[in-house]
Amino acid sequence: MTRQDVLTLFDTLETKFPVFDWKHENMDVWPIIKTYAFFHWEKANSAGAHLTEVKKRENFMSKVCRLVQSFYAFGKLYLRRGRSIDRVYLGAAHFRSNVDGELVNRFFYPLNEASPLDSYLEVEYNDKGDVSKYKNKKHIIFTKHLIPVSKLISLLDQRRPVGFEGEKIDEVFSILEAKLDVALKTGVIGRLRVIKVYVRIFRWIYRKYKPQAVFGLCYYNVPMFAAHYVANENGIENYDMQHGGQGRSHPLYTFSIDKFPLRLNVLPQFFWCWDQVSFDHIHSWLKQGGYHKVVKQGNPWIDYVLKKEAAYLSASNEKMILYTMQYAKLDNFVLEAIEKTPPPYKWWIRMHPRQLQHAAKIKATLASIGVLDRVEIECATTWPLPVLLNQCFLHISKFSGSIIEAAILNKHTVIIDEIGVQSYSQYIEAGLATAYSESRDGALIDTIMYFTRQLKK
Repeated sequence: MTRQDVLTLFDTLETKFPVFDWKHENMDVWPIIKTYAFFHWEKANSAGAHLTEVKKRENFMSKVCRLVQSFYAFGKLYLRRGRSIDRVYLGAAHFRSNVDGELVNRFFYPLNEASPLDSYLEVEYNDKGDVSKYKNKKHIIFTKHLIPVSKLISLLDQRRPVGFEGEKIDEVFSILEAKLDVALKTGVIGRLRVIKVYVRIFRWIYRKYKPQAVFGLCYYNVPMFAAHYVANENGIENYDMQHGGQGRSHPLYTFSIDKFPLRLNVLPQFFWCWDQVSFDHIHSWLKQGGYHKVVKQGNPWIDYVLKKEAAYLSASNEKMILYTMQYAKLDNFVLEAIEKTPPPYKWWIRMHPRQLQHAAKIKATLASIGVLDRVEIECATTWPLPVLLNQCFLHISKFSGSIIEAAILNKHTVIIDEIGVQSYSQYIEAGLATAYSESRDGALIDTIMYFTRQLKK
C-alpha cells in the first residue's frame, strides 16, 4: 500500500464506522488506534526501517536502581511547594537548540524567556539530551524518572484486561490488521496501558502546580495523549504547538470532515498553527462550534532567532543549497547532483535530530565519491534552521516541516519526495515550492541550475 492508500483507508473507516464513539473506560481511543496503525505501517515501509536499533534487555539490578531513582524523583515532586502557575510546557530533547551555550526548547523558549521561573514549568517526556547543558535544568521535570513508581502503583490496573466500548470495533481491527499487516489490537492494548501510566503522572503534576494552560509538542505520542487527556479532564486550556508539517498527508492532522465529532478527549483543545495554509487545513475538518479550535499564532522561534542572525553570518562567497534530511541515507540522485553542482554553490546538509548517530556513514559516503569538501554538515546541523533558511539560495527537502518555515521566509523549496508533494500541495500551488518527481539522470541538477538562471534575472 502507498501512503495515499493508507490515508484513504482511514477516511473510509471514519466515514463508514462509528470510530469516534469508541472508548476504553472514559478515554476516546480512535486517535490512539489510528496513530499506532499508521506509524507501524510507516516504519515497516520506510527507507530507514532497517536502521532500527535493537534495545538491550535491562538486568535486574538496573531495574532496581531505576526504581530507587524513581522514588527519589517522586519524593522531590511530592515535597515541592505546591503553587498555581501560568503554563506547563511539554517537550522532548530533540526539540532543543543551542542558545548562548545552553540547550533550550526552541518552540517554548521565545515565549517564556522573560517570564519569572516560578510562573511556568517545563516537563520533558524523555531525557536523552545532554541535560548538563539544559537551561534551568533544576526546574524541569522528566517524566521518565516518574514512570517506575507510576507503574508500580498501577500494577493491579496493568494486569486487568483492557476492554473497548463501541460497535464494530473488532471488525475495524480485523480490516486494519489485514490491510496493514500489523498485530493491531495487541499493540493498541499495550499502548493504552502505557498511556494510563502517564495519565497518573500528569494528574500528579497538574494537581501540584494547577496550571492555567498547557502547551505540548506532538500530541499523538504516548505521553502527550495522556497530557491532553488529563488537561481536558480538568478543564485546563491545552495547546498542540505546530512543530512541522501537518497537511493533507499527515493522518493525525487529517480527520473525516463529515464525521469528526464535537469533542475527542485525547486531542488538544487548541491547534496552534504557524501559517494560513496550516490553519486552513485543520479548520476544514474541525466541527464548527465544537470544543476543538485552531489558532494562527506564528512560529516564535523564527522571529527570535533572526534577531541573533548576525552571529551566524558566513564570510564566504559560496551560495548555500540547503538540504534538510529526514532519513539517514543520501539518495543516488542527490549524490549525483552534489557531484555536478558547480562553484560557487555549496551543499549544506542538515541532518534530522533523530539521525545524528549516522553522520559518520553519510560523511563516508560523500568521501567515497570525492565530494566531502563540497558539503557542510556540522554548521548545517547545529546552526538554527531559520538562519540557514534565511541565508540559503535554494532549499531542498523530502517532506520536512522546514518547507513551511522556508515559505514563511519567502525561500523556495524543491520537494523531492511524493509524500512531500502531496503534503505541501498548497505551497506548490501558491508558487512557494516546486515538485521534483523525475527519475532521469541529471534531473535534479537541471532543476537547481534552472533556479540559478531564474534568480539572476
